[in-house]
Amino acid sequence: MQKRTLNVLSTIIIIISAIVIIKSIVSIYKNKTSPSLFIQTEKPNNDPLTEIAFNEELRDAGDLSRDTIIYQNYTIRNIGNNPLIVYNVSPDCNCTDYDLSQRIALPGDSTIVRLTISTKGKQVGMFMLNTVIKVNTNKQFYRLRLIGNVTSGK
Repeated sequence: MQKRTLNVLSTIIIIISAIVIIKSIVSIYKNKTSPSLFIQTEKPNNDPLTEIAFNEELRDAGDLSRDTIIYQNYTIRNIGNNPLIVYNVSPDCNCTDYDLSQRIALPGDSTIVRLTISTKGKQVGMFMLNTVIKVNTNKQFYRLRLIGNVTSGK
């Protein structure tokens, strides 16, 4: 009876291990074959290019307790001669949401990317979140970064 139980347990462990390995291989394959956000050989369309300036691309949220929601605004000023178009905003974490004050900003105007970040479920310690924006400038992609420290206290 003991030998049979041991055989059943060994079989279950082998099956679970095989599933984990297969999922890992599939995940690696998907990551290698998916297009990178940063590989782009040409403008996304015929929109004229402009120039932008940020007040800050890196923010330090300081110490935050768990289960906190914070808001960070990143102002993007259009300092060029053509309208600024924000094509895409991509936070790297599902703990981050965003609002965009306007998708198109005329020359001399600004748009604000407002990030809403939840520390719920985050581990205690330092963190860095990245949000990539895609716009109609020569560079096309910019990274907005937020760093902070999640503490165990309230």
